[in-house]
Amino acid sequence: MQSERLIFRKFSLDDIDDVFEFGNDDETCKFVTWDKHKNILESEKVITDYFMKNKYCFAIVEKISNKCIGSFEFKADIKNNSLSLGYVLNKKFWNKGYMTETLNFMLDYAFNTLKVNRVCGVHIKENIASGKVMEKCGLKVEGEFEDEEFLKGRYITLIHRAILRKNYLKGEKRMKQLEMPKNGEKVYIMKTNVGEISLRLFNEVAPKACENFITLAKRGYYNGVIFHRVIRDFMIQGGDPTGTGMGGESIWGESFEDEFDGNFRNYRGALSMANAGPNTNGSQFFIVQNSKISDDYVNYLKNSDKKVYPDEVVETYEKNGGAFWLDFKHTVFGQVFKGMEVVDEIANTYCSNDKPVEDIVILSIEEKVFEG
Repeated sequence: MQSERLIFRKFSLDDIDDVFEFGNDDETCKFVTWDKHKNILESEKVITDYFMKNKYCFAIVEKISNKCIGSFEFKADIKNNSLSLGYVLNKKFWNKGYMTETLNFMLDYAFNTLKVNRVCGVHIKENIASGKVMEKCGLKVEGEFEDEEFLKGRYITLIHRAILRKNYLKGEKRMKQLEMPKNGEKVYIMKTNVGEISLRLFNEVAPKACENFITLAKRGYYNGVIFHRVIRDFMIQGGDPTGTGMGGESIWGESFEDEFDGNFRNYRGALSMANAGPNTNGSQFFIVQNSKISDDYVNYLKNSDKKVYPDEVVETYEKNGGAFWLDFKHTVFGQVFKGMEVVDEIANTYCSNDKPVEDIVILSIEEKVFEG
């Protein structure tokens, strides 16, 4: 199993050095319930006697380095059709969003594959970071219990969190935008002179925008076209064969209408139609690059009309970044699932009047079948 940046697989003894690295580290082990590993033999025993025997225990592997950077496990309560979760992550990989990515993936696995009714988790009150991860992923506080357990020579206060299947599924359509593709799904690989950007398209939400983009891509219309407008911490825009921002046309030879769905927003990585006003879509598109929305804007969204910006949408903007002011003005018809580092590199290129000084060129856009 895999997400955008991570692989989740069973442990093996090949992981022994990586497990000892995080299992022996004081800071990594500060809030875990087990004692840190004194030597590599203890790590070997944990792998063979625990990790490898637990059906739902997974090594968290960083794709780019192929390194085991942590563990994630579910403990099953068969009678009540529920799972309790636990995880640890090597401190060298903190603050990269890896645990949020892991937990989001595992919740999808729990509710859509294993079909459980409830997922719960517990963290020490002092472990604020772990609480934030669970909160971002939708686990609500059920209770705080002072001095609930005696651990490592002291009493600890535990915070219990959980999410129910029915509540998770309410937000599933919204979450779909940020999911990895399913096996067998058609995806689109945009090759540029900087690197590759992998895209999912949402035909069920924006059928005309998707048909237009796919047809133009297959015709080679975008081959050799530059990103003519690039604004760091905002977006990168392309799709105009003239390279001026004034050209391009749809496959129908005329503008076509907008297609809006409140569950698909201009989050970071969104692929959206550029336009000159309502219902003026042609061939131009942009990819949202902004990774951070200021606290002031987050508070503004929280106090906005809940029908326009429900809590789950605001939470996603707060977590992922994006361009919320473009919602219901620009059709969202796709999402980057791999290659945001390329988008960031393009966004950070040197520009004059928002145009890269050195051309950033789309070489091709190819349709492929995703194989996870």
